[in-house]
Amino acid sequence: MEPVDIDIVDQSDGGASIVEYLYSGDIKEQMGTLLLMPSERACLGAKMRLLKMGGGVSGNIMTPRRFAERAYDILAIPLPLIDLVSRETLVHEIMVSSDLPHLKGGSDVRRGLSRHMAREIGELITGGVDPRTLMDGDGRRVDLGRVYGAYLQRLDELDVCDHEQVPWKVLEALENGGKLPFSRIGTYMLGHVPNSFRRLLERVMEDASEVVVQEHAARMGAGGARLRFTIPERGAQERQTVHSDVTLPLVRGMTRWDEIEAVARLLKSRLSGGDLDPSEAALILPSRRSYDPFVKILFRRYGLPIDMGNDIYANSAPAVRCVTDLLRLPLDGFGRDDVLRVLSSPFLSTYLEERGAPPVTSLERITRDNYIMGGGRDPVGSWVDGLLAAGGDGGKSDAARWAGILQELFGKLRSISGGKRDAGARSSEILSFIEYLGLEGGGAIAPPADPEDPERIDVKRSVDVLIGSLARIRRRAYLLGTGKVDHETMMDMLNGELGMVKLSSVGERGGIRVLGIEGSLTESSRLAVIGGLTSSMIPSQPGGFRILSEREKLELGMEEVPSRRRQLEDLCIAMNAAEEVILSYHMEDDLRPVLPSPFIDGLSTEKAAMPEALLSRTDVLKRLGELNDPSLHLYETDSRRSIDLLNDAGSLLDLLDPYLSSSVRRGIDGRRMRWLEGEKGGGFRLMDEAMRGWLSARFGREHVWSASRLERYRECPYSFFARYILGLEEREDLRPVIPPDRKGLIFHSIAE
Repeated sequence: MEPVDIDIVDQSDGGASIVEYLYSGDIKEQMGTLLLMPSERACLGAKMRLLKMGGGVSGNIMTPRRFAERAYDILAIPLPLIDLVSRETLVHEIMVSSDLPHLKGGSDVRRGLSRHMAREIGELITGGVDPRTLMDGDGRRVDLGRVYGAYLQRLDELDVCDHEQVPWKVLEALENGGKLPFSRIGTYMLGHVPNSFRRLLERVMEDASEVVVQEHAARMGAGGARLRFTIPERGAQERQTVHSDVTLPLVRGMTRWDEIEAVARLLKSRLSGGDLDPSEAALILPSRRSYDPFVKILFRRYGLPIDMGNDIYANSAPAVRCVTDLLRLPLDGFGRDDVLRVLSSPFLSTYLEERGAPPVTSLERITRDNYIMGGGRDPVGSWVDGLLAAGGDGGKSDAARWAGILQELFGKLRSISGGKRDAGARSSEILSFIEYLGLEGGGAIAPPADPEDPERIDVKRSVDVLIGSLARIRRRAYLLGTGKVDHETMMDMLNGELGMVKLSSVGERGGIRVLGIEGSLTESSRLAVIGGLTSSMIPSQPGGFRILSEREKLELGMEEVPSRRRQLEDLCIAMNAAEEVILSYHMEDDLRPVLPSPFIDGLSTEKAAMPEALLSRTDVLKRLGELNDPSLHLYETDSRRSIDLLNDAGSLLDLLDPYLSSSVRRGIDGRRMRWLEGEKGGGFRLMDEAMRGWLSARFGREHVWSASRLERYRECPYSFFARYILGLEEREDLRPVIPPDRKGLIFHSIAE
């Protein structure tokens, strides 16, 4: 089969760079390129861009839906939608109309059919005729409501007519010898195509038996890597192969690629160095479905055992939480609710069953009736004595049985912990106690418990795998992704010696996300953080970290989550104690960073030779700091370090140009800066996303800025500030305006 290139590229500039990249060079030779865009409007913009390049109008720029329809035609696959009912009655209001109030926001939304996509289907069925003008055989208008019901009923009867199934049918046809007349397929961005198309690509990658990775052209914007897959064809007696090229961005949209590659390179260097046995390492991932294809590809590339990346998943974190709760009890004293919560955990069920423990509800009743509250200097003794006193029948009552179980359990806890809090030993305590509980597991994740929900993983089984793997690998756990763990577990990992541990960010809803980094506080006093912190934490003088004041949070429109304050305070202490803190860019829940994330920048340590940075923006900031001009300070919230900018156009531009790509510049231009009054010497800092939106609404777009306005209001975009420092902005006088700090003045309060 002929190779097909699939380019999944950056969308930050509205698709202009995509058209230039795909159609650069000899335009005539590129007419075999198919470009998928998220909407007809985007397709029109891409076609106009192509016209300006002198390429003429291309019919190969279309939406994924149009591509699927064309693939059906080319591969001679019948489109069942046409045969549902007669053309005159097969009409769906949502396809052609947005002014029918009885259907707005109803089952059409739940169906997942966008109005635009539905309109396309309607035009396909009716041959381009507006169905609202159609008449039946008796000259009456078609009853759209009745057709709507018939359409949905027919959709349920036919599997292949669902637009989510189209790419799968196309893939099956390709694997059976079909051929599309395209030498390259480009998509606007992976996140903008239907989920089924994304799953198609992931399945292609997962089935690949050979992977060739090549660096992509810088013309893509953010960079990328082209993957060449060898896909086994189905139904063939001998395993024949089909070659396709898929390009994934390394920075925007799919940051997990460079994250996994960084970990894979580190694992490879350790394996080749002889200091790591493959059987002693495991990669903890947040999701099997979304990460497996990428892990397999990169592990094959670096010659790593595939099972190293597939045996632990981060949804097992509750097991670690249960263990840390147990370890905390004999150290802090514990109350009745604490013990009941821990003993009710499903991860202790096996341990309790083997010892013949009564139901936990019986312990709840006994402690309530006998006022056994726990706590005190000797929590183990107080609990056991209270239960024995409540039993009173020679050890046969539920109270006496619970007394024996708790005495054994807490005695083991006390022997593990040594009766004192030692943060550096907590990780080894966890592993020792896991072994003691006898919860070691093995093997792969069990099949989903619910056959109707293929995304659901058997939590109990995955926990067993996690515990067994942790007990096996000891201090060589490699964590990657956004699986949230509780604060105590995170601190145990940081202060212990579990290998690669790295904070991703303190999420808005609490919890700490773990990514993976070499080093720990106890060993190298080096804490590297990827994803940055949210605006709940800011740098303080001289170079430390503090939590935002109530006034600052009110100004930013933030609400404090009470349960997070202790976490943030502890995190501030940890970061202030480190010799170096490397904070990168804030990362959204869907793994798209606000700015391109230089993941590898924060991975350099004394221990391991880390891969080179894809984007060296951190180096730029560091070199700017070495200029050490105290007159201007830039407090950059992403890197959390004060940067001294030299008022020298030549030096600044020489430093910035070699490092900042166009995509990075676009990201920086979108940020906002604010002059911080009260800071020693004064300074600027880049604002977070909340302040960015507030400033945009308050002061308008960049073109209205001036040097006088900057000096008066102490706020400006980053791009304007850079020009201001270089003396490239002309001064102008401003007419008197209402002070901008007046309540309610969120509009353009500065005279144009």
